[in-house]
Amino acid sequence: MRFMTLSQARENFLAAMQTLRSSNLRSALTVLGIVIGVSSVISMAAIIQGLDKFVQDRVESLGSRTYFLTRFPPGTDPSHMPERIRTRRYLEYNYAEFVRAAAPDVENVNTVGTRGFFFGDSNLITSGDRSVEKVIIRGAEPDYIVALPLFNIERGRFISAFDEEHARPVVVLGAAISESLFPNTDALGKTVRINGAAYEVIGVFSHDQGLFLGPGVDIFAIIPMSNFRKQYPEVKELIMIFTVPKNVNVETAQAEVIQAMRRLRRIPADRENDFELSSPDFLN
Repeated sequence: MRFMTLSQARENFLAAMQTLRSSNLRSALTVLGIVIGVSSVISMAAIIQGLDKFVQDRVESLGSRTYFLTRFPPGTDPSHMPERIRTRRYLEYNYAEFVRAAAPDVENVNTVGTRGFFFGDSNLITSGDRSVEKVIIRGAEPDYIVALPLFNIERGRFISAFDEEHARPVVVLGAAISESLFPNTDALGKTVRINGAAYEVIGVFSHDQGLFLGPGVDIFAIIPMSNFRKQYPEVKELIMIFTVPKNVNVETAQAEVIQAMRRLRRIPADRENDFELSSPDFLN
C-alpha cells in the first residue's frame, strides 16, 4: 500500500483550500443545502414521532378497551359504499338493554344519539344575549363517561340515573361553550336554551379541542338520552358503546356482542353482519 507523504498531504490541502476560495458561493450553497436537508429529515422524523404519540394518546383517552357499534364503518362516506351497505337498517334504542343481558362479558353498554352540523343539522345554544352555534348536541346515558374517559368532568357532575329515568332537562357543556355563554361567571346552575328548550347546566367538561380537524369535547353539549329521544325524534342514526373489562378476553366479549346483534336483527347464518364493530384504533 502506498502512503501519502507529508509534503503531498500539505499540497493537496492547499489545493483544496484554493478550490474553496475560488468557489466560495458554490461551496457555501452546497454546505447549506446539506445542512437544510439533514435538518429537514430530522425535523420531519420528530414531527411524525410526535403525531404518532399524539394519536396514541387520543386512542388511550377514548378508552383502550372501548368498542363501538355503528351502522357504517367509522370514518367513511356511506354515499360511496355499495347499496347493500347504504341500505342497512338503523340501530334501535332498545338494543343496549338486550346486549347487556345477552353479553355478560361486557360492561357500560350505552346508546348515543347525536345532532350535529356534520349531519346537516343546525343547533343554537343561548343564554341571555349570548349564543353559540355549530355545536354538537348529544344524548347519552350515565355510563357514557365511563366508556369514554375523554369526556372528563372539570366542574359539577355528569348525567345521573335519576336524570335519565325522568328525562330531566339538564346539560353538561363543553368548556368552549361554557366560556362563550358565561365568560365572567360559573355556568353551573345557570339556565341555557338549546334550540329553544330550557336546560339547567349541571356540569362542564375539561378543555379538549379535538383531533386534527375533527370535533372535540369543547363543542359538545350532552343531555340525558331519554330527553334527547323526546326532543329529537327525527334523529335515527344511533351508535352503541361498550367496554371490555381487563380480565376478560376481548375476542370472547366481541363475539357475545356480535351474536346478540345478529339475533336482534334476525340475520341468517349465511349472511354477513349488517353493522360494524370497531375500536378507537381506526384513528391510527
